[in-house]
Amino acid sequence: MFSGVLATCRPGFEKECAAELSERAAQFGFSGYPQTQPDSGFCVFHFHEPVNARCFEAFEWKSLIFARSVFCLLGRQIEVPEDDRVTPLVKFVKEAPGKLKPIALLVESPDSDAGRELSAFCRSFSKPLHAALVKLGINTRFWDDEFVSPDTDAQCLHVFFLNYQRVYLGVSIMRLGSPWPRGIVRLKFPADAPSRSTLKLEEAFLTFLNEDERAAALSPSRRAVDLGACPGGWTYQFVRRGIRTMAVDNGAMDERLMETGLVEHLKVDGFKFSPPRPVDWMVCDMVEQPKRVAELALNWWQAQSARRLIFNLKLPMKKRWNEVSEIRTVLDEHLKNSGRSYRLLMKHLYHDREEITVYIGPHG
Repeated sequence: MFSGVLATCRPGFEKECAAELSERAAQFGFSGYPQTQPDSGFCVFHFHEPVNARCFEAFEWKSLIFARSVFCLLGRQIEVPEDDRVTPLVKFVKEAPGKLKPIALLVESPDSDAGRELSAFCRSFSKPLHAALVKLGINTRFWDDEFVSPDTDAQCLHVFFLNYQRVYLGVSIMRLGSPWPRGIVRLKFPADAPSRSTLKLEEAFLTFLNEDERAAALSPSRRAVDLGACPGGWTYQFVRRGIRTMAVDNGAMDERLMETGLVEHLKVDGFKFSPPRPVDWMVCDMVEQPKRVAELALNWWQAQSARRLIFNLKLPMKKRWNEVSEIRTVLDEHLKNSGRSYRLLMKHLYHDREEITVYIGPHG
């Protein structure tokens, strides 16, 4: 049984994360209340009554927009003494209700200024805690970027330090959570990429498509359109995969991209452009009103001009959650009315700032 849920987020987006957790709890009939602190990098939703394993399904990571990672809480916040933090944590795990069989362990802290000061401590503390859990009969390994779970229902034990004395303990089902520890995607910026925005699209491919989908949808035989392409950060992701791309923008494209022979630069208005024939991808990272960009994407989908779409919505400074909720509702309604099978996913990616990334593609 779980007392609540903890979601990490980009610092500054705690209110949006809290609103989303509250909405999701209401949809599943869980009563409770959110608790946040500005710029803390996380939000806790406390249940009024303990919740069973439905907690995992209700707060599935991929279905949430603002959560980088999420796990269900085993209880309220724990106070641990500085001279022996291991003993009370192991005691808490041992006495936790239900059957805990985590195969992975993650000792973490928020991705905030205060949390980053704890990162070195969390790494060093992982070893004695792991040893104590093994003695208890809980055989786990450390969860890192190389870890792949062999079990579809495998659990990860989260030990979340707010500071050196205050800790939350929780559990996640790894297939329902972020595939990256703490929801942080470690990508290396390619030296030959025209701009750092290229990392947004690379992360989007990793987030929205599984390995098989990426292999099929991003093969050299595919064709793409990049609206608002210049200088070519998003076009770069297609070119590096051998995909011919129409780059639509009145600005200048990166010369190295043009020299590949894979890019056709069209100096026209991205809102007025339509491809001469359907393409596999339409991507868009234009700085425009989010509702206008969403409408543009719907026009492409309804005209069947592209099989898959990825586009960014630049969020307003105020009422960000309201704007996102309204756009999501409009997208869902129009996509349902199109009569085509679809999958709609929206995510505030790690490499996003004041925007969210949206994916529309075929279902399955």
